[in-house]
Amino acid sequence: MGKYYRLLLVGSFLLLSLELWGQRDLDTIRITPAMAELANRCDKLYEFRGRIASGRMGKDFFYFNNNGKIILKDTIPYPVMMWVTTEPYYTFRTRELKDGFVNDEGEIFDITPFKSTAFSFSNGVLAVQQKDKWGYVDYLGNMLLPCEYSSVGRFIFGCGKVSSDNKVGFVNRKGDFIVPLIYSEILGEYVDKELTAKYNGKWGVVDTMGRVVLPFIFDDDNIPIRRLGNYFRIGPVDYNNNVWGLVDSVGKVVLPRDYEYFFPIRNSSAVIVSKNLNRPPKATVKLEEGLKVDLPHRYNVSEGKTSAEPEYRYGVADGTGKWLVPLEYEFIQDDVAEGLLLVKRQGRYGLLRTSDWTVEFFEPDISVVDVEDGMIKVYKDSLVGFMDSTGRQVIPCIYESADSFEEGLSLVKKDNKYGFVDKSGRVVVPMEYKMLSKPYEGAIAACKDSLWGYIDTLGQVIVPFEYDFAFDFSKGLGVVEKDNRTHKGMVDAAGNMVVPCIYDDLQNRYSLGRGTYMARMGSKFGLLGASGQVIHPCVYDSMEGIYQILLVRKGDKWGYVDVYGGSTFDSAEIQN
Repeated sequence: MGKYYRLLLVGSFLLLSLELWGQRDLDTIRITPAMAELANRCDKLYEFRGRIASGRMGKDFFYFNNNGKIILKDTIPYPVMMWVTTEPYYTFRTRELKDGFVNDEGEIFDITPFKSTAFSFSNGVLAVQQKDKWGYVDYLGNMLLPCEYSSVGRFIFGCGKVSSDNKVGFVNRKGDFIVPLIYSEILGEYVDKELTAKYNGKWGVVDTMGRVVLPFIFDDDNIPIRRLGNYFRIGPVDYNNNVWGLVDSVGKVVLPRDYEYFFPIRNSSAVIVSKNLNRPPKATVKLEEGLKVDLPHRYNVSEGKTSAEPEYRYGVADGTGKWLVPLEYEFIQDDVAEGLLLVKRQGRYGLLRTSDWTVEFFEPDISVVDVEDGMIKVYKDSLVGFMDSTGRQVIPCIYESADSFEEGLSLVKKDNKYGFVDKSGRVVVPMEYKMLSKPYEGAIAACKDSLWGYIDTLGQVIVPFEYDFAFDFSKGLGVVEKDNRTHKGMVDAAGNMVVPCIYDDLQNRYSLGRGTYMARMGSKFGLLGASGQVIHPCVYDSMEGIYQILLVRKGDKWGYVDVYGGSTFDSAEIQN
């Protein structure tokens, strides 16, 4: 995974987190006159991270916000400060290697009353230690939970895991125990609707109201426990011994621990069950004189070889453990339609009806490739077609390839040409294209006679075929290439050339949040807007960042530009 792709993923996730948390409205960040004045006095600038950036004057490093206010001095150089955070405080480290917390107005969170802090802020809550005990404070310094506990975990989804005297529970933001401090162990670090817990030496399941939903009757070797519809799956602690059983809500065994997988069937009390027929027992191996080791059952040590590949068989059992469908199918899938399961037995595919558990098999030479959105992709004589959810052949097996349906259309290939068919099998876009993309915003990038253009989902040409390549549409524009793909521009859905093909590169920077494109002309970088307008001309030697303010360099001078057209450079500097 490339550097910029990783940055894009991280930035997109964090921007979503910021919006949900409501502490940082990054879409309002823009360059101010005070920030421009400060930036022009710096010898070196570093990338903005949220509302915070850092700079250097001589040997002095400092952090400042987008209002040009210096919020922290005498720190270790960037990038020691945390990445942009959803929290009200950032983590920093001084030259003396002391950690602390500061917000984007320069307010330091006072940690001197505490012996130690753990993690960073999480959901606006910080884990703190006084003497040898732990508790929580909020970002205003209010003590949410007194430092009276052996340990506390990160605050996740508004709750924290707390332990004391070998007991575990969960507290909320008010410091109230929503899961009482009575359990010797609770699996997981955050509160879910149901929790696997240990009480009086036995495992069971409780909800966040304190109600027991599965009795505490299971020994250590029966965990972990997971709900599966109306049942609970129980298994051993040792995941190498990967066999599981099924119990009902009162802990009665439905199926013993002898199976690999369970899949609840939609709107049914029955479950799909699988078992590996090639699962050998554990074996003891003599490695050298006096040293032996027990291997998990998935290994077969005869002649020093591992066991054969797993050979699974599937069946269906009801809530009493009765087999409704015998354990003799190569697979059973609950993804066709309600009341219908896709099955395979002795190499033949078919549909299993849950109303009476009968199977109707397809023709012997039909093989199933995929099931999606109620359509069953099948092969016959090396050609592909589709059945509907009832098993009726609605698209004959006449195509060399076929993609899954998107926007009601499947991209198909016949006689080395591409087109689109709908779910009835009607050819919507004729098989006359060398290459086609999937529909995006109602537009399809298409190649005909070695030239690219765009068509709509009815096959009508919306952008003429006169380009060397065409990318998928995004926010009403498509990037196109000319001159042997050396120059890029943009067209709209009406076929208008919005941006001429004069750029060496155009990259949609989704993380900037405004449909912005980073442009490159030769070795110079600039910024284009969502409608193709020039926000910043291609005059900068470098440009980086995934937020609304980007770090740029022109010659030996560093500065910033924002997605609104603001810059820390004056017009004369930009022209020169």
